[in-house]
Amino acid sequence: YARASFVDPVLDAVVARQWKLAVDIGAATCPDWLDGIEYEDDFCYGDFIRRAVSQDDAGIDAVLARWRAALEGGDDVRLEIAEALHQKKVDAFERSLVAMLEAREAMAMKMTDPEMRSPLASELPFYPNRWVSIDALAFLAIAERQGLVVDGELLACPRLVRAGQYAPFRSLGYPDQGLD
Repeated sequence: YARASFVDPVLDAVVARQWKLAVDIGAATCPDWLDGIEYEDDFCYGDFIRRAVSQDDAGIDAVLARWRAALEGGDDVRLEIAEALHQKKVDAFERSLVAMLEAREAMAMKMTDPEMRSPLASELPFYPNRWVSIDALAFLAIAERQGLVVDGELLACPRLVRAGQYAPFRSLGYPDQGLD
């Protein structure tokens, strides 16, 4: 997937504090919005993540403004989190992050309601994704890297993962690919 909104591998690398790998993966995505293939707000989210991970503040204000315009008056808690990160407002960041996590939990509770009979609740990724939020952990890692520290327990953000220090990534499967 070359679309900018597909940031899952970047977020995975960020959670593991593999910053160079996250930057390299982000650089491999399309820098332009692919109209008809991805939503513009999702593109802006991906663009923000790439810039935040690479610590490229140039154009962030434009990305955030474009994101807000793409929402056409709608809400996106990811945008609130991104704006709080950009403005380095730890209280707003934590509030927005908690709101995102509570919304995820409410959706999970709805999906697991026996009367709803949601087929999504029986899909393989549902249970691990219910208890651990890679998005939130990545936002916390980016915030921490910027000097914003959120203390306390957060839903789906185990302290063990948040406090992890990991050795630099070294490719063992493809040593000639220059990924380390």
